[in-house]
Amino acid sequence: MSNQKPRTIEEQIRLLRSRGMAFSNEEEAKLCLAHISYFRLKYYWTDMQDKETKHDFKEGALFDDVIARYNFDRSLRLILFDAIEIIEVALRAKIRVRGDRSLDTQTNLPESHNETTSFLQSAFLNFDVQCSGRSEKGIQHELQVFF
Repeated sequence: MSNQKPRTIEEQIRLLRSRGMAFSNEEEAKLCLAHISYFRLKYYWTDMQDKETKHDFKEGALFDDVIARYNFDRSLRLILFDAIEIIEVALRAKIRVRGDRSLDTQTNLPESHNETTSFLQSAFLNFDVQCSGRSEKGIQHELQVFF
């Protein structure tokens, strides 16, 4: 861990600018750094950095591009979490409907991690077998039937 003292937002802007980052709107950049944080955003600009100097940015590095990447990633994450929730709810419904003997009657959950893993592997294997060799419309139909 580094022993560097924390930098103000203005110092962060100066540091980024001194390393070659361009800003189209510095006030907006300050808001982004204040709300998102330098340390979260740095992962979105790593490929904009010169590999030889490690911290300097390549020509054309623009803070707006960093924010666009962050916003895309955020949107993608929300879409994926929404899809994961749909899958989770469907699997829980299948587990409950199945009435598997390995289920604890009080919680409706498998009794052990191994039983859960086995059940889920079996469910996805069965789903994969049902969908193999089918068209996209066929797979969509199987998704509706299976889940």
